[in-house]
Amino acid sequence: MEDKDNTTSVFTYIWTLENSPALLFSAPVESPVFQVESVEKTKWCLGIWTSKEDIYFYVQREKEDNGPDSIGIDFEIAVLSVDGSPLIEKIDKKEFKRSEYVKLEEFAKNDEVFAKRRKEFLPKDILTVRCRMWKSDTKVSSADLCFANTRLGIDRQTFLWTIREFSNFKVGQRKTHYLKSTAKTGPELYLTLFLTQKDGEEYVEVKVDRGFVEKKFFISGEISLLNVDGKVEYAREIEDWFSSPKRNFYEFEEFITIAKLMENKTSLLPNDVLCLKCVFEICLGEVSSHIEYIFADNEQAALNKTETRMICCPLKKALIYLYENGLFSDVNLKSGSTSFAVHKNILGVRSAVLRATFENEPKGKNASKSIDIPDMDPDTLRRMLLYIYTDTMEDLLWDSAFNLYKAAHRYGLLALKKYCSAFLKAHFSISCACSALVLADEHHDEDLTQSVQEFMLEHDGEMFTSEEWKSFKLSNVQLAIETIEQIYLKRIQNSKSAVVSS
Repeated sequence: MEDKDNTTSVFTYIWTLENSPALLFSAPVESPVFQVESVEKTKWCLGIWTSKEDIYFYVQREKEDNGPDSIGIDFEIAVLSVDGSPLIEKIDKKEFKRSEYVKLEEFAKNDEVFAKRRKEFLPKDILTVRCRMWKSDTKVSSADLCFANTRLGIDRQTFLWTIREFSNFKVGQRKTHYLKSTAKTGPELYLTLFLTQKDGEEYVEVKVDRGFVEKKFFISGEISLLNVDGKVEYAREIEDWFSSPKRNFYEFEEFITIAKLMENKTSLLPNDVLCLKCVFEICLGEVSSHIEYIFADNEQAALNKTETRMICCPLKKALIYLYENGLFSDVNLKSGSTSFAVHKNILGVRSAVLRATFENEPKGKNASKSIDIPDMDPDTLRRMLLYIYTDTMEDLLWDSAFNLYKAAHRYGLLALKKYCSAFLKAHFSISCACSALVLADEHHDEDLTQSVQEFMLEHDGEMFTSEEWKSFKLSNVQLAIETIEQIYLKRIQNSKSAVVSS
């Protein structure tokens, strides 16, 4: 990115696309709409699509927002590696009126991203895109950050289709197999096997019918004929778009001749059974898309402060050495079969709970050399000890932050608890919001509770129809009722505020 004054306002949008190889076979995919407060409250979205050889992006201003009729911005689009560094980045600037967009053509090559360097670009099949926006003439100390997620659907199915008493099967007869989609938005397929006669030769043919679903989708797969040993004797592939009501089926014409089957009846028709192995992969396009969290500048600073504090401090290096090598340790903390050699004086200074534990231990010859920590798994204990010794954290994921929050509460590490809370807020999603609500309720954390409720209010349509919410409300009836009440009150307050401001 070009050099900018430290006080230039920068907005960063991180967009993750799950099952991203499906981009090769889907229509253009748009990101969730986001509002950029530092660019005069304008609203935007990103788009991505693929041609035969290239990946394209576009940046589009929304039709309606609170910004001026026209606004000039600088922006950068980058694809990030797993460590957050840009693999490809392009910078541009443009004057945008409402609804206008700019294309970034031939942004990357398909074979580079999806084949040659797939591990770099698509760890766990996730493409991470970063968009930065700023106005060069703006001098305000804001650096907002927004996370969004889009999941592309892929329905994969494999099954065996057996046709018994095949020798009695005649031209004009049909056998049908119904294939129900494993995805809510997926098409239902009907496979029909029948015999045809052409130029005096009889053939087995298979038709794949998508019924009356009008949604466009791409299907790939294979139908294989298995022999008596279960090995593939013959196979035909399918790669095709089902794109309109006029194109709602695909035929495997002249799949195999009846003559060939009868000539090899012992191998290909054991016990007079035709056995077909069917493998299908259906790209469904976008199945979910939402904003996960927006960091205000002060929240991001709180996280960064914890992550970067004492980076070059010699004392930190010494403490890391003591922790990693167990030098002069005087007690072991055990979680299951895992043991950590630690120092009572360091842990006791950092945690009043641990200090009380050590003080209540027998002294002298009867002093315990090992203390069990039954309420914590080894990874969480390791992370907590690393924080105690170094005041820093490493590579948190949702589950580790969730467990570490509970550990920090249990052992009175308030700064660590605050950090974990900020991390959880930054990574709310439909699938984990309910567990965060239970966590906040169990620990009487009003701030975390309100943050979860605000997330649920913002995503109420998707949230309250999710399987997670259905399960949650059955096992947490009172909490579910209280949550609905609070969200209802927040909605009323928001409506009143909107009326007053208008």
